[in-house]
Amino acid sequence: MSSKFYRPLNLERDEIRLIVLQPGKGDDIVQVSIIHAFLSENPKYEALSYVWGDPKITIAIQLVKTRNQINRLWRSRHESHTEFQATTNLECAMRHLRYKNKSRTLWVDAICINQADELEKGHQIQRMGDIYREAVQVCLWLGEAAYSSDAAMELFETYYGSSEMRREELLYSPDWSLHWKAVLYLAGRPWFTRRWIVQEVVLASKSTVYCGNKSTHWGALFYVFTAFHMALHQNLNGMGSRTPYFLQNWRIPQKEGKAYTDGFRQISDTSSAIIALRTSGSAPLAQLLSLFFDKQVTNPRDAVLAVLGLAEENRTIKWMTDSSLFSIQSVFMAAVEISIFGGRSLDIMLLLQGWAYAPSGVEGPGRPN
Repeated sequence: MSSKFYRPLNLERDEIRLIVLQPGKGDDIVQVSIIHAFLSENPKYEALSYVWGDPKITIAIQLVKTRNQINRLWRSRHESHTEFQATTNLECAMRHLRYKNKSRTLWVDAICINQADELEKGHQIQRMGDIYREAVQVCLWLGEAAYSSDAAMELFETYYGSSEMRREELLYSPDWSLHWKAVLYLAGRPWFTRRWIVQEVVLASKSTVYCGNKSTHWGALFYVFTAFHMALHQNLNGMGSRTPYFLQNWRIPQKEGKAYTDGFRQISDTSSAIIALRTSGSAPLAQLLSLFFDKQVTNPRDAVLAVLGLAEENRTIKWMTDSSLFSIQSVFMAAVEISIFGGRSLDIMLLLQGWAYAPSGVEGPGRPN
């Protein structure tokens, strides 16, 4: 989006932008307004966690003027809105998250950070941990509904709220076979593999998982994935006394099976991080880089920047504020420096190679591209 639509942020006062997602339904075009707020004043907003998708494939969203923006951001007093291009996954997320009869206030990196202002982008990247920590809720957007994902979402809610006896029935009942199989395919969603989502989930005081029109919470999702993984493991190793119905005569496709294995590992690692960081809210940078070694990024430097909000050293060491300086070499050198001098540890030297995982997919430019 062009810089002319942005009023500069007061970075010394931790000013941020928020979007007001206007009500709508069906095929109504997505409309948002931009407002400013200060983190120190505890504004009420939700933050969005999502995968950007291909930045070359976009769809128009309308930026609607607020009363204070009339004749200030646009040249013509007769224009009530302007259009800008959002990635299709972001547009889809906002289309599903908007309410029918009232507005919804969100922080969305692609819109709330001026991508053309390197100084602002560098500052906002450093404060993303605080932004997600202060949100009243983080919306975890897995993507549009596809291949019985509604069935998986239904299982999450039903299984989590059931007794142990009822959970056994759900696991072995033929009526729920499709629901369990749908879990396998849902685990292959790109969202689970991205390194940026770690701090967005870990720092959330409350989080809700959205897929299409359905929603659940992280705990319910983790419970079902764990039950699925245990059943699969026991069946493959002949350890269980009974075989769940959904595994009977079901040959898991190789591609989907690998995607599930990768996805479950990511879910398990993220859940472990939530438990480990629940008290302190931070950990040494070297430990974070090691723990999330196989979380994927598109740009190798994001391997560090994506977990910076969780790093203990981020609280005591002044990071680079101009993202134009964020070359791969400079970020890695700075990570070593702040880990040694800020964390007073040489553990980072044990990470001899590959802080960044080979990219697959596209991470958004709101996180430095």
